[in-house]
Amino acid sequence: MLRISDRSSFHRHRWSFLFRRKQPPALPVELWEQILDHVLYIPFLLDTTFLRPQDFYLFIESRLIEYQPHAGAYTQSENERRILRLVCRSWNAILSRKSMRWVDVYLPHNLSISKRTKRVHLLRSLDGKADTVTWENAYSASTIFYSGRGGDTEKDISALFEQAANLQAIRSFIYKGSGNSLPQFALQTLETSFRTLTSLILTCSELSGTLHLPNLAILYLGVRATSIDIKEWWFPSLQHIAFGVDSVAGMYQPQLQRPFIPGPIDKLQSLSLPYRYAYLDANDSFWTSHPSLQFLSISSPLFILRSDPPPDHPLSHIHFLQTIADLDVIKVTDRSLRIPNLQTISTLDKIDRVKHNIHPQEWLDLYQTCRQKGIRWFDANGEEIDLGRTSPKGWRVLFQK
Repeated sequence: MLRISDRSSFHRHRWSFLFRRKQPPALPVELWEQILDHVLYIPFLLDTTFLRPQDFYLFIESRLIEYQPHAGAYTQSENERRILRLVCRSWNAILSRKSMRWVDVYLPHNLSISKRTKRVHLLRSLDGKADTVTWENAYSASTIFYSGRGGDTEKDISALFEQAANLQAIRSFIYKGSGNSLPQFALQTLETSFRTLTSLILTCSELSGTLHLPNLAILYLGVRATSIDIKEWWFPSLQHIAFGVDSVAGMYQPQLQRPFIPGPIDKLQSLSLPYRYAYLDANDSFWTSHPSLQFLSISSPLFILRSDPPPDHPLSHIHFLQTIADLDVIKVTDRSLRIPNLQTISTLDKIDRVKHNIHPQEWLDLYQTCRQKGIRWFDANGEEIDLGRTSPKGWRVLFQK
C-alpha cells in the first residue's frame, strides 16, 4: 500500500510505476498535485518564512546560498521531478509546470522570468551588455537575491525596483553587496513598494538611513559593527534577528543599544550572535528583557550565564557556532544543566562526520547526561546526532514539514 505521508515509501513505489508499468492509483488531479508538491518540497529553500524558532539557523543558511549548483537539495528535488515526469502523462503535465522554481540570472543576460519561478538570483556578469531581464510573468516570485559584486549596484537595483508592480509576491529580499553599501533610494523603495516583506537579508559594507517595514519578522545583518547606523529603522513585527561575523563587537547589550535591535526586544523569539568578537552576559536583566526568546545562537566560550533563567523562561534551543571538537565542554555542560526548558543543542557538525570513537570522553559524558535529561543534539543540517543508531536511515530530522 502506498503511504502518501511517507516520502521513502513514495520513492520506492515510483520505480514500480516506471519499470513494472504499474499505473498510480486513480485520484483527482488536484490531489495528485498536492502529493507531488509534498514529495518535491525542500525545507526552507523556496520558503520566505518558517514556523518554529528552532528552525531559524536552517532558514538563514538557506537564504545565504548564492548559486543554485551549491544547493544540493534543490538539485536532488529537480532530479526527482524529472524522474517522476516519466511515470504517466498526468504526472508529466503536473510536473512540467513546476520547472524553473529557482532561476540564476547572470546579469546582463536576456531572460524572461517564468510565472513558475519562486526564487530569483541576480548575479553579475562581466560581458558589458545591456540588462534585459523581463519580469512581466514574475508574479509568483517570492524571493529576490541580488549579488552586487563587480557590477553597477545602483543601476541594477534601480532596474529591479522599477519592476515593483510585477513583484507583488516578493516576501524575502536578499542583498549581498560585498564591498558596496545599500543605496539610500533602495531603502525608500523597500519601504514604499515592498511593505509586505517578511524577511530581509543584508550583507554589505555599511547601513544607515530610515526604514520602516510593518510585516518584517526576520532580519539578518552582515555588516561591520562600526558601519551600522540603523537607529531610524523600525520593524514592529520583528521576531528573529541574526548578526553576521563582524556585526557585533563586545558585549550584547540591547538596553544600551549595542547592537541596536530595530524592533520590540520583548517579542524576540530568535537571536543569533556572531561566532567571534560578540559575547553574551546573560544576567537577570537579560532574561527579563527577553521573555520570549526560544532560540539562541552563540559561540560556547562567549556565553556567560551570570544568572539562571526563570523556571518558565521559553529558551529551548541553543545553537553553538562550533563543531563538537571545538566546544568548550565545561561551559556547555554547565549551561545545559542550568537552562530549565532546554530541549535541543545543535552544532556546526555534519552528520556523516559524527563518529562515536572520535569524540573526547568529556563530550560523550555530556551527551549521555543530555540524553537523560531529554535534551537532543542536532547537526548543521537539522539531523539528530543519535549515537545509539548506526545507520543514517535511523537518524530523525529536526524539521517536521
